[in-house]
Formats: sequence, structure tokens, C-alpha cells
Amino acid sequence: MMLTIQMDGFTEEIKEAVIKELRLQCNEIGYSQAYYTWADLEQITNMTRNHIKDQFYYDPRFKKFKSGSKTLFPVKETNHFLEEWWKEQEEAS
Repeated sequence: MMLTIQMDGFTEEIKEAVIKELRLQCNEIGYSQAYYTWADLEQITNMTRNHIKDQFYYDPRFKKFKSGSKTLFPVKETNHFLEEWWKEQEEAS
């Protein structure tokens, strides 16, 4: 299941509320562990792996590394990147 959010026509208060909720969710999930897995990343973004790859996976600012066959994403850097990326998506729309 994939959720697509379009924020066209929403007030700034609603946009800020969405960003605030994203931050809260990232903080609740993220800081109890050091690294996200693919499953974690899919859950917190509510995106599929392919959609993540299409949207931001290859962005050089998005930190990731391989541990054996697993790809891991550092929590703090990932949360920071996602906050910035969401702001950019708002500005682009």
C-alpha cells in the first residue's frame, strides 16, 4: 500500500502540521535505534522501496551504507534528510 499526499491548496498551517507530525513520527521511531532498515524506511515514509528509489534514494545527500547484503540508513541523518526533502517537495508544488 502506498500513500500519496498532495498539498496543493492547503493552508500553511496544514502544511506545517504535516511536517510537525512527520518529525514526531521520525523521533518516536528513530532515536531508539542507530540505523533504519529498508522495512523501517518504508514504514516511516509510507512508501514502497521502488518509490523511495524513484524519489530520493539516489540523492547524494541521502546517507546509506551496506553491511553485508543489507542496506542500512543512519537514523539521525535519515530523519534530517527526510525533513529537508519534504520541505523541498512543498516548495516545488
